[in-house]
Amino acid sequence: MEATIETFESEVLNKSHSAPVLVDFWAPWCGPCRMLGPILEKLAAEAEGAWHLVKVNTDEQQELALRYQVSGIPHCVLFVDGKPADQFTGALPEHMLRDFLAKHVQDESAKALEEMASADPIGAARQILESGAEDRHSELLWNAAREMLRQGDTDDLKETVQSITAAALVSEKSALLTLLDAGLTTEELASLGKLFGSEQEIRDVLDQMLKSLETNKAKHEKDRLIASFYLLGQSHPLVNEYRKKMAQILF
Repeated sequence: MEATIETFESEVLNKSHSAPVLVDFWAPWCGPCRMLGPILEKLAAEAEGAWHLVKVNTDEQQELALRYQVSGIPHCVLFVDGKPADQFTGALPEHMLRDFLAKHVQDESAKALEEMASADPIGAARQILESGAEDRHSELLWNAAREMLRQGDTDDLKETVQSITAAALVSEKSALLTLLDAGLTTEELASLGKLFGSEQEIRDVLDQMLKSLETNKAKHEKDRLIASFYLLGQSHPLVNEYRKKMAQILF
């Protein structure tokens, strides 16, 4: 779609309140513009309404080019909620265009996946793994892993945890893998799900681990407790309390 000074408000500013609008400032004589245009049109078609493409011919719409300080073309400005949110100049390759758009646009499949995860986190995780989209959905995968523990559903648990790539979850991922590799029984693994339950449920699990540690001061018993602390998060109010209890047993 081509926009003019008369249609810019309705086709760009107003529409950008419902979905991002990328404005491609171009000119017929511009070689790089002719390279960029088809790629943008292809990506817009793939997006199926997640964002919109609008083109502005700078030869014919010089007032718009001046308004948005276009000094070289092709120049693209992404509008969100009626205002410029980001921009770039030059004929970027397709992978860089995808990265640029991904910062601001959530595609329909991602929205549908998040909606699915709120009702069925385990089903959403399986869909993520099947589609190879692990890098973009670490948080959903972590939530699914927690739900698998709660339900005692360990069939896909390790694969789900191993697929988490977010740096922010590295401690939790490592802790849970330690527990999964500790040779626990199915019943013991299911009890770990209570670490994500109420305070009393968490106490029950940690108390049982302390009891096992007191009976058998083996390294693997200590490692299980420490991994549980990381799984809860070091800021959890019960972690400091149970660290002290563990120290009293060991020393």
